[in-house]
Amino acid sequence: MLIEAVATLVIALLLLSFAYPLVAAGTTQARLAALVGSSAALLRDARTAALVTGHPVAARFDAGRRRLTAGTAAVAIPGDVAFSLSAGGNCRDGGGEAAVLFRPDGSGCGAVLRFARGDRVLRARVNWADGHVDIVAGG
Repeated sequence: MLIEAVATLVIALLLLSFAYPLVAAGTTQARLAALVGSSAALLRDARTAALVTGHPVAARFDAGRRRLTAGTAAVAIPGDVAFSLSAGGNCRDGGGEAAVLFRPDGSGCGAVLRFARGDRVLRARVNWADGHVDIVAGG
């Protein structure tokens, strides 16, 4: 009887181990928050690089590859996350890429990166005057 109970438990655990990845598939709210945090960190690093080097630094979004890059750093945007980038007039656009430009004085061209999954929306905002990057919920 004990062997049958243990065997039943083992089979149930095996079935759960196969089912768990299916339940956790996709971008969860925690993963969405981490994605926005990583994207904001990439933007902050680009601003810092512009300040340190004395040269403009661009963070670019490649719509075809769904990647946000600045220098050698990159953040991949999952396919199940709706993403949009609204940038100021001084940002460089072209060839399917939108760019957020940071100048050597720390200022930026101003941008809003919007990430959405289901009814959860998070935005990373870049202030045009001082290049400050913050994260806000909604919108």
